[in-house]
Amino acid sequence: MLSRRVIDTVANFEVARLRRFSPAIFGDIGFRLVFYKTVVCISLIKLVGWAQMSNRVFPIFIALLFWLGIYSGWILASRPSFSIPAVLNVVGIVYSMIAVIVLYETIAQSQAFKKIIVSHLAPVLLWANTIIPLGVASSWFLIRKLPHGNQVGVFGFSFFVYSILPLAFMEATVTFPRIAKLMSLDGRHRRFGFFLLLSGLFMQLVAALCAL
Repeated sequence: MLSRRVIDTVANFEVARLRRFSPAIFGDIGFRLVFYKTVVCISLIKLVGWAQMSNRVFPIFIALLFWLGIYSGWILASRPSFSIPAVLNVVGIVYSMIAVIVLYETIAQSQAFKKIIVSHLAPVLLWANTIIPLGVASSWFLIRKLPHGNQVGVFGFSFFVYSILPLAFMEATVTFPRIAKLMSLDGRHRRFGFFLLLSGLFMQLVAALCAL
């Protein structure tokens, strides 16, 4: 099993990076956004009992993610200053943290861990990265009169549109592969890890270019 010391080491390293690259946003909203997203995802995984979601649980799952998106939009719009590069840095580093854990050697050698990742964690993240930005975009109706309501609404919608293509690729190759060659557990696990890693690095690159 992945030791707590390893997880803490990775987390501390990424938090240090987050503080260095996004010091203004981390202290106020960065931790809360990461914390609430993590708590919601873990709670939902426990709620379904590591099994397929029933028709009753799925609407609750979607509603919680949508609420998280609206709440995130409200937090961002309420700040005195709003920086898209800083937000992209936060999201990119979170992706990278998850990728490091997913591709960690102990997990990569465990069939049970890999099955949990591709069968449960990947679908949860797939929906989270679709519904949360949609919730942020929808929060515009509530936050449009706040200091940065319009910017946050546009950012949420833009991130939602961007997420469609890469998430469609992940859905077809990781969570629900339809081609026999793509159905192996090892391949799905590797593709998911590399998807998270490349997505995180891409977001941080975009953030750095926007900050130039």
